[in-house]
Amino acid sequence: MKKTNLVDALNMIDDATIEEILEKDHLTQNKVKKDTIMKKNNILKFALVIACVVLFVVVLNNQKENKQEEIVSVVSPVVEVGSLEELEEMLGFEVPVLDKEVENYVYFNQDDENQKYGRIIYQDGSTFDIQKNIQDESYYGEIVETEQFGDITVEYSELDEYQYAFFAKDEYTYLYSIEGTMDHGEVEGLIEQIKAA
Repeated sequence: MKKTNLVDALNMIDDATIEEILEKDHLTQNKVKKDTIMKKNNILKFALVIACVVLFVVVLNNQKENKQEEIVSVVSPVVEVGSLEELEEMLGFEVPVLDKEVENYVYFNQDDENQKYGRIIYQDGSTFDIQKNIQDESYYGEIVETEQFGDITVEYSELDEYQYAFFAKDEYTYLYSIEGTMDHGEVEGLIEQIKAA
């Protein structure tokens, strides 16, 4: 087609047809713009939802961590102490001890300030618990023997390979335990110290 033929062909197009085509093109462009804006809005909405979820998870996680920190500070009732004197100071009374090597002294925090609970752990694995104002009459195993030392009755029990000596005086309860055979002389030594105090 020659240049003049193209120009003549374009001149023959009706003005109404041109306006109609331009209007359709304008609507199409507006629709494309509108679709683009809608897509951008949808992406923005989606991003906002994601941001809210992330924020919610972060806040929830912080609350959990704070609660766990509070629980840890409240739930640690066991305090290892460095000496018998320190244990007695925390308990507020003298603690009888056996003449053998001590591995550790332990103080147990109680909910009630009047209740006191301490433990001596010896190197041979035996333990001696002393409690004040705690009504603990739980026995370990079956009572196999009782022994009287003046006004103090000792109840000996066994459970698996452990032997226990349980006794009480005034507001105090005592539990001596050892793996293997119980030495009644050690129990008598503890009782003599208790009576002398």
